[in-house]
Amino acid sequence: MLILILISLLTSMFTKTEISYSIVGYHEPADGLGQIHICFYEALNQLGKAYFNSTSLKYAPPKNYNIGKINEFYDVVFFADQLENKFHKPIKYLPVNANLKIAYSMFETDEIPLCWVTILNQKFDAVIVPDIFLQTVYEKSGVVIPIFVMSAPIYKIADLNNDKQAKKSNKFIFLCSSTFSDRKNQITLLKAFKEKFANNPEYELILHGRKSDKTIERSEEH
Repeated sequence: MLILILISLLTSMFTKTEISYSIVGYHEPADGLGQIHICFYEALNQLGKAYFNSTSLKYAPPKNYNIGKINEFYDVVFFADQLENKFHKPIKYLPVNANLKIAYSMFETDEIPLCWVTILNQKFDAVIVPDIFLQTVYEKSGVVIPIFVMSAPIYKIADLNNDKQAKKSNKFIFLCSSTFSDRKNQITLLKAFKEKFANNPEYELILHGRKSDKTIERSEEH
């Protein structure tokens, strides 16, 4: 697993037999970002002792999780929530004391907010982004700490090899799994797919999502 490989490399400086990890975020398996926290907790708990520092009362972790505290010391802190927005400041839940602080961050545009740049440069030792495009975006925006690229993990993908209901297909299938919203730009995706592969039975586009506003209604026009 890429998570384990990357974290192992970043923590190779430690000589301790058991490393303590803090995962800062929220527990929501149905959310793209919420899945990341779960993946990291379960992966890092295999490497040492992992604790979950929740940024949300609504999406608190299950009772079998080790619950962390903001004033405790951790060898590695892994922050995977939004850094700051106009409604919420998850960064306030970042534990102060740690040997290594890593952020997993993403932003759906070609420039990140200035406050994010400041937070990353001042409070973290490294940042991970899910795509090379974002690596360039963060660098151009002013982020000077090391930037790593690692695709966003997905929690518990179904084992299609053992799924009796799964059907094999010779089609080339595109999958977009994302909240139905204007900012996710599904309409543009539909237009692009229609322009390139319309009426071609060898290609298929599957849209998977939740929390639809009027995106689905407008998509029917395309």
